Amino acid sequence: MPIKVASHLYRNRHGTFYFRITIPRELRHYVGLCEIRLSLATEVRGEAIIASLLLIADLPRLTADLNRMSNSEESLPPDYFKLWRLQIIENGSLRTKITILKEELEEQQYQIAGMVPRAGARSVVKHAYTIGQLKGKTELEEHLVFPWPPERTSTFSELLKAYMGNFSYRAKGGRKKPPGEKTLNGYETDIKIFITVMGDARIGSIDRDVAGAYFNILRRLPANMNRVAKYRGKSIQDVFAMKPPPQSEVNASKKMERISGMFKWALDEKRKWGIDANPFTGFGQSGDADSSRRPFTHEEFQACKKCL
Repeated sequence: MPIKVASHLYRNRHGTFYFRITIPRELRHYVGLCEIRLSLATEVRGEAIIASLLLIADLPRLTADLNRMSNSEESLPPDYFKLWRLQIIENGSLRTKITILKEELEEQQYQIAGMVPRAGARSVVKHAYTIGQLKGKTELEEHLVFPWPPERTSTFSELLKAYMGNFSYRAKGGRKKPPGEKTLNGYETDIKIFITVMGDARIGSIDRDVAGAYFNILRRLPANMNRVAKYRGKSIQDVFAMKPPPQSEVNASKKMERISGMFKWALDEKRKWGIDANPFTGFGQSGDADSSRRPFTHEEFQACKKCL
């Protein structure tokens, strides 16, 4: 019986097939669209159907992820559906390669069994694993795991170095101009405080609990801790022992927002960094800085006029 996936296929006027996703009604306000169309890069219906089967099988998980992000008020990453399609197709290709490798291995074992005694054949195959002749199979299986185990991910300092370097790629005449040197130094100083407090952790091991614990400590630290001589070079415990006045909530949240911006940047290439979430999102208070400042009193206003 032929396979039917017509409801998910769309063919444009040029003959190219697209995979069509109807967004559930309860998620349309979050996604902002009623329907998503993703190119399958083929004009052959049979090829389009094969590519669609992998995507159809993963639709329940995709819907569950969208519900989770919507309920937690996470912003939808750019090109989220395109990245989903690429990941599913890539995983399908890797699984096919693994299947081929397994079949080749079974064929080799069968041929060896016909040439030497069974015990000798097992010894030869075991030796092949040992010298790495079948290492590619293991690497492919590990590559399918996502997000990566924490020990495979980069350190916080490695991500910070790459993040700071990316600002130099911005065109000076573009819409997003590169920040000035003073601004960049401020970014790096504010983000580095995490390493001072929590250590140079693997980014895959940082979750919401770690981010929340850091935020609680950050709010107790003094402002400009690395610039004030009496705090410089001291451990966090020593600084707390001095009972300094804590920085404002606005300053603390600004530092969290800068780390959040770094992780958001990393998620644009999440397959490179091995993470699929931003644990620092939601801790900042964007827009609260102005509203938290009281207006000038009449006496202060008069004093300012005398200075002009």
